[in-house]
Amino acid sequence: MKNYLSLFLAITFLITARPIFAASYVEVFTDDFSDLSYTTAHWGNEFGNWQIINGRYQATEANSSPNMSRSYLLDYPDLTDFIVEYDVHVYTRLSAGNGFGANFRSSYHATGFDGLMFVANKQWPISGESENGSLYWHDEGPAVDRVPFDFYDGQNLHFKFVVEGDLYSCYINDVLQTSHFSTNDDIGYFVLYDNNAGVGIDNFSLSIPVPAVPEPLSIGLLAIAVASLSRRLKK
Repeated sequence: MKNYLSLFLAITFLITARPIFAASYVEVFTDDFSDLSYTTAHWGNEFGNWQIINGRYQATEANSSPNMSRSYLLDYPDLTDFIVEYDVHVYTRLSAGNGFGANFRSSYHATGFDGLMFVANKQWPISGESENGSLYWHDEGPAVDRVPFDFYDGQNLHFKFVVEGDLYSCYINDVLQTSHFSTNDDIGYFVLYDNNAGVGIDNFSLSIPVPAVPEPLSIGLLAIAVASLSRRLKK
């Protein structure tokens, strides 16, 4: 009986301590904004008269009311977990509008989009920490999880958003800047937001999870343990 218990505990440890299935993502969509017909076919351009200027995608009519300047990715209405990356060029920090960003797992309706909203605000500094801007989230309410970030003219930034379960994370130039937990939205569109006419977006990519692939080492160890237990049971 002691041997059976030891084998059972060993198998349990293998299953719980080392995942048998390794999660991975695959890139399913890209847009370098070099082909207007391609971009037009894949992006909604609902509000803000989005155009490609100097190889970058941007809203030319910055607006926040009544409809924010937004363009959503048409082909993926049911995103759950995903990774989005794109480059942002800051033409000028001080401009007519005050922010740019995105909506996640969003639904479209006549007056705009819902869903968790991320904003990079070039003109709302945090006193004593930043004089040139901040990053924050709108989760059906006022700004939350706000952190300082310095924007300046001519800046080139690489944004990466990782959405997994209820956790939303924003990386800039491969450094985690801010995260937010939200249970309000489970599925929906990804939406670009631009209310300043002072930035351009380039090199967009979307990656989604693929069916997990068994890790050979974990599967092998589990098979050995099961075979050993089977032999003992036959005795």
